[in-house]
Amino acid sequence: MHVGRMGYLLVALVLLQGCSYEKTLVRKEAEASTYDPASMARIRLFSSPELSASYQPGATCEAFHPSKKNDTKIAARQYKKEQHWLLWAKTSLDLRGMEPEDYQNRVIGMPETKQTRNLRNDRVGYDEFVIPAGKPTVVMINFTAHDSTRNSDSWCFPPPVALTPEAGKDYEISLVWERPNIFVANCRLSVAELVGQEVVKDVREVKTALCAENKNFDYDTVNP
Repeated sequence: MHVGRMGYLLVALVLLQGCSYEKTLVRKEAEASTYDPASMARIRLFSSPELSASYQPGATCEAFHPSKKNDTKIAARQYKKEQHWLLWAKTSLDLRGMEPEDYQNRVIGMPETKQTRNLRNDRVGYDEFVIPAGKPTVVMINFTAHDSTRNSDSWCFPPPVALTPEAGKDYEISLVWERPNIFVANCRLSVAELVGQEVVKDVREVKTALCAENKNFDYDTVNP
């Protein structure tokens, strides 16, 4: 895990998230139509201009080659570089640094959770995808932010995870912060299965394999 300086940037992000607006749900019909609960699972990835999320379905860590010529990962959504914490920038960006399409969550029918309800008015959004069951899918979420007033950057790159989902199950994957003390901020990926009989599901964190970067800037599988 690689961690950059945080401090006031994290505080400012929290302040921004308090601004009032509500996202709309955009259903991805083509993606939803591919879902077969007998052989497929569904995942929900959380992202924002500062949180870049991507995944590679049906791939082991050894087959994951981000930023190389044989990179086949799929981005949850693309954000323009100037959205990474430039509040005063650019024509179509508003004061939160968001494009009009960033006010949307792109869904395929996964049930709500407390986290999705809490994000109705938040800078962080989510996208839902169908993935094959019984095979690993690698997911990467990185944090990067820029403050041009101080010409400084903050970042955190946790190890990607390799989730082998069960057929018919739904999962949420997000980047979470941990602060062992006031001087240190760490991040990791949290993978949670949706559980329960209620309309708004509970979540239960599940263990996954980690993808450890090697000297060739590829990845090896580290089992839990």
